[in-house]
Amino acid sequence: MSSKDVVSNSYMANSRHFADAFNFFLYQGKQVIKPDDLMSEDSVEEAIIHKYDKVLTSKKIRDVFKGVQIKTDGNAVYALLGIENQSDIHYAMPVRNLFYDALDYASQVATKSKENRKGKRLRSGSEFLSGYTKEDKVKPVITLVINWSKNMWDGPTRLSEMIGSVDENLVKYINDYTINLIDPHNIDDFEKFHTELGDVLNFIKVQNDKEYLNLLRKQKGDNWKLDVDSVIAINTFTGAKIRIDEAEGGMVDMCEAIKGLIEEGKIEGIKEGIKEGKKEGIKEGESYINRLNSILLDAERLDDLAKATKDHEYQKKLIRELVDENYNG
Repeated sequence: MSSKDVVSNSYMANSRHFADAFNFFLYQGKQVIKPDDLMSEDSVEEAIIHKYDKVLTSKKIRDVFKGVQIKTDGNAVYALLGIENQSDIHYAMPVRNLFYDALDYASQVATKSKENRKGKRLRSGSEFLSGYTKEDKVKPVITLVINWSKNMWDGPTRLSEMIGSVDENLVKYINDYTINLIDPHNIDDFEKFHTELGDVLNFIKVQNDKEYLNLLRKQKGDNWKLDVDSVIAINTFTGAKIRIDEAEGGMVDMCEAIKGLIEEGKIEGIKEGIKEGKKEGIKEGESYINRLNSILLDAERLDDLAKATKDHEYQKKLIRELVDENYNG
């Protein structure tokens, strides 16, 4: 199992994040599913498949699987909810999820059949044949896919998209299967999330857009903080290197973290620009100073900018720190 799998599975095993994801997808953010009502279910599904003259066995392990009693409009239903975390696009996801769901339903039927036979509840030949009574019901199974990739999901979202051209007379008889997908790149309103999950997915969406990251920082305000687990998820799926060793009380100051990311991104670009400037004969001293001023302005370090214009040694120090460590002036 890759580090990305470990991080995403651990993050979504948190009942708050798990409930938040399903409330966002099923109820547009309304808090219907309560974290305390979630119960862990066996995530291992096994099947014995008879194929011609061979007997095949298959063991599938869901990423996260929980049961919950959902209460709406005075009604209550026990449902089985699964999450599949994808750090890369899976181009056979409809078939994969279909198999998971089918195994879950088959497992319910097999369990009920065993209980019926043991309890001698079967009354007719048909019930004896199936081990299932006319009154028996299965619990609904819902699988939710979360795209943690930096790329928008471009894989199939339904079984029919995986099937090539077929006779139109057959199409209406082919049972389709649609995956339930949370793709941060297609989300416009992250306010419908009520936990840090929304911030993590939002960060994944805008990770390469420094202007939007800066806007996000301003929108969240100076008190925007995320817990260490959320920052680890951001670092894992975006390649950001937000420091967690300076977290206070398990919380990381995201405003300062994003300032640092934006600044580092500009520094890298500036270093490349200086190299190009040297090739084109631009005066090095002027280029360094102009680029330093640009960095300080973008980072809103106005006090440092003012001091640098008057103190030549301080200016050289900042250039070495922010532009080129080998600068001598």
